[in-house]
Amino acid sequence: MYNFSHKVTYTNVPEKKQNFQYQEDILKCFDIKSYNFDKIGQIQENLFNLYKENTDFKELLEFFQKNQTFLPIANLPLLSCFTLLFQFNYFFMLHNCLNQLDSTNKIEPLTFKNMTFLIKKNN
Repeated sequence: MYNFSHKVTYTNVPEKKQNFQYQEDILKCFDIKSYNFDKIGQIQENLFNLYKENTDFKELLEFFQKNQTFLPIANLPLLSCFTLLFQFNYFFMLHNCLNQLDSTNKIEPLTFKNMTFLIKKNN
């Protein structure tokens, strides 16, 4: 299962160490010792299914879907959008969103605003 309690720190280390720390943070959040894409995909799908009816979660994914430039001509499925939010530019904020969903079943307005800002900035 996903480790909501892990403190993601890759944005708080020197730039030269961020990629390594990002990889470490991903492994710890997915509670694995080495990359296992099947297990990561399964946990992502479980998280998606857990929150897909949540209004805040759905709105966030739909915002990403409309603003993403990864495949600009495609209307990506929301599960694919969720998976893409685990990339380096978004993960630290996505993890905050997931923590809030886990503890309160909501994404705080400021967190939501910060996440949508990141999406706009990186697309």
